[in-house]
Amino acid sequence: MVQCQQSNVCNLSLNLPISFLLTTQEQTIYHRFTMMHRLKNQQGFTLLEILVVTVIIGILASFTTANLMGGVPRARDTQRKNDLKQLQTALQLYYADNNQYPPSDSCQWSSQTCWQTLLGEDTARYINPMPKDPLDRDLGFCETKQNCYVYRYCRPVADQYILVANLENTQDSEKKVDNPNCGTGGPTRFWVTNP
Repeated sequence: MVQCQQSNVCNLSLNLPISFLLTTQEQTIYHRFTMMHRLKNQQGFTLLEILVVTVIIGILASFTTANLMGGVPRARDTQRKNDLKQLQTALQLYYADNNQYPPSDSCQWSSQTCWQTLLGEDTARYINPMPKDPLDRDLGFCETKQNCYVYRYCRPVADQYILVANLENTQDSEKKVDNPNCGTGGPTRFWVTNP
């Protein structure tokens, strides 16, 4: 745009940025100055904003941790139930071959070394490996003591067996009352018997 005054002096205005008229070195200095000026005018986060964000992250982390921590005992309980069902199948196969279930006189607990051969020398023929409780915690006197996490095999009569495990989740929908023929200290029991 061209503007002329009365004295015939004209100014040429191209509406170009100032950096257009500067040399490369001057442009670099100009850009640094304008960036520093912009940074000085920007405000950072206030302490209150940082605290609010930290509290929100903490609350979300606590919910996530609580959900994850509850999932591990439930997963172990699921494994216990599946183990007992696999043992149930193995005992049925043993019965089909021998017309009786294995004796339970000397070996009732999965924490005993004899548990690996509960189904005789050919245990691997029926089930391999022989399952044990995921925690495998024998506190002694597990018939009456709570929080023992071992499997128990009982044979109250010749043609019947009972397999018992303690569950960690006290609210489990499949929990059962103590079986008087094959008790455990609990607190939450799950057991299966021959079909």
